[in-house]
Amino acid sequence: EKKSKNILVFALVAAVLVIGGILFLVMSSDKEPGSTVDVAAQSAVPARAAPPAAQPSTPAVPEAKPSELQTAEAVAVQPEPEVAPAPDPLPEPEPIITTGKLRLNSEPQGAEVWVASTLRGTTPLSVVGLEQGEYGFELRKPGFVTLQGTFEIVAEQETVLQGLTLNPELGALLIASNLDNVSVVITALESEATVYEGYLPLELDSLRPGRYRAVAEKEGWSAIELDISVQPKTASKYRMDFPLASVRVTANRLEPKSIMG
Repeated sequence: EKKSKNILVFALVAAVLVIGGILFLVMSSDKEPGSTVDVAAQSAVPARAAPPAAQPSTPAVPEAKPSELQTAEAVAVQPEPEVAPAPDPLPEPEPIITTGKLRLNSEPQGAEVWVASTLRGTTPLSVVGLEQGEYGFELRKPGFVTLQGTFEIVAEQETVLQGLTLNPELGALLIASNLDNVSVVITALESEATVYEGYLPLELDSLRPGRYRAVAEKEGWSAIELDISVQPKTASKYRMDFPLASVRVTANRLEPKSIMG
């Protein structure tokens, strides 16, 4: 029995030595090369303390890579893109002008101007806003023949009508007398111009309307004056009769002659 106890003690000592050697080798491998280990101190090292109690694990935040940091910084400092201003609205196209102007006058003035059967006014006259194209017109004035014509309007231009002379509506004049071969002179009172010089009876079918004076003469008779009026489109009839009281009697004195031989 005593022998068995000695064997057991020896085995325990041998186990302690083996374990100590193993620990020495392990500790030697952890130290820098050239360092010495105190075997006694190693053998005196107490047993390792128990690891601390596990703490609640906090999820690890992955470390950002340098490229990701640079990208994040670039994104952080990148300026916001500038908003381009709205383009100016396109200008509205200029309207196309298709109208023109008419200007006209007449002799005499004061004639009504009819354009395309519409009264536009009296001469002298300017008409604006006429669409381009060809038009017919009339000039009307009492006592004058209506003047008709055409004109053309060009866009953005002025059409001028010149030389528009109205001819008076002519009248007719008939003058008779109780004597033959009576000379007569007819003068316009307004202009004092002689419009006819001839003999009675007379027939004038193209005389301008107006007032006239006729002077009739016949040898041996006193002259007769007559104011007459000619109306347009009318035959004015007059007589210039010589009264018997106006007969001139002339006598030549005869020398008495002897009938005695």
